[in-house]
Parts: sequence; structure tokens; C-alpha cells
Amino acid sequence: MKSDLKRRFKRYWILYIPMIPGLLWYLCFHILPLYGIVIAFQNYTIASPDIFNNEWVWFDNFKLLFTQDDFLRVFGTTVYIGALKLVCGFFTPVILALMLNGIRNRAFKRVTQTLSYLPNFISWVIIFTLSFVVFNQYTGVMSGVFRALGLHYGDPTVSERTVVAVLVISAVWKGVGMGSIIYLAALAG
Repeated sequence: MKSDLKRRFKRYWILYIPMIPGLLWYLCFHILPLYGIVIAFQNYTIASPDIFNNEWVWFDNFKLLFTQDDFLRVFGTTVYIGALKLVCGFFTPVILALMLNGIRNRAFKRVTQTLSYLPNFISWVIIFTLSFVVFNQYTGVMSGVFRALGLHYGDPTVSERTVVAVLVISAVWKGVGMGSIIYLAALAG
């Protein structure tokens, strides 16, 4: 069996060359970053020059995490935000696809579709920076608008009541266009 594989590899080695870039990409971005998992089991300090020269505490970090008073509240909030993103992120691409499918002006339809899926290509760091620029209580665009109108403004990104809405809306805004492409293809087919 092994000799058959060796013989086949020697004979068709040229066919394996196109696999090398994919294997290197997978190694660089999926396998090598896994070595960082060891810091979960260490008393890790960022000042340490070598990741493997820290004191091993094994599962003490996990015990500390799960015994915190706020753990259940934080875990519940995370599940709640994830569920809202799932529900809102599922229906909005369907609705957008149906609305785009109903547009008869081809140029307007293409521009709208392009503008709707462009946020998918923006990094999350840039999206949260944009939300800071727009919603900041002191220097934000919305703050200036509210001040010009003589109204009181509260930053929605720092309020416990509104930050969930900002997170869900930004996630839906980022993914709605790309998700609608799948439904548009189904409608066209």
C-alpha cells in the first residue's frame, strides 16, 4: 500500500504543486496561530519575551473566569446579542433581496446593490471607529446635529440600554448586502 502511494506520488508529483499555496496559507493562518492558546493555561504577562517561559497555572484561569460574580450576566448578554444578530441578520437580507428584485430600473438596482454590499468589505475596526466618530458625545456628528437643534444628546455606544442596539444594527448593516446576494441569485434562478 505504501509503495503504491510512493509510486503514485513520484509519477504525479507535478500535480501536487498547485496545492502548495493553499497548504501554506492554511498553515500560516490556521495552524501557527494555535500556539497562542497556551497563554490560557499560564500566568501570562505581556512583558515576557517568550510565550513558553511563563508560570503554568493550568485550569486556574478558567476557574477564576467561571467563578466571577458577573460571569452569568456577561454570558447571558453575549448569548442575547448573538441571538439578536442571528434573528435580525437572517430576515434583513431576505427583505433587501425582495426589494431589490422589485426594482425595474437596472442602473438604480445595480448601484443600490453595490452600495448595500460594500460594508461587508470594511473591517470591524473601521466600523467601530466610524460609530465612534458618528456617535461620540463630545466630537461626534450626531452630537453636533443635536446641539445645532438645541436638543440633549446621549452617546448610544456608552449607555447600557442602547449599546446592544448599536452592536446589532452595525452587524446587520455590515452583512445585509452580502447576504442578499444569495437570495437574489435564488430569485433570479
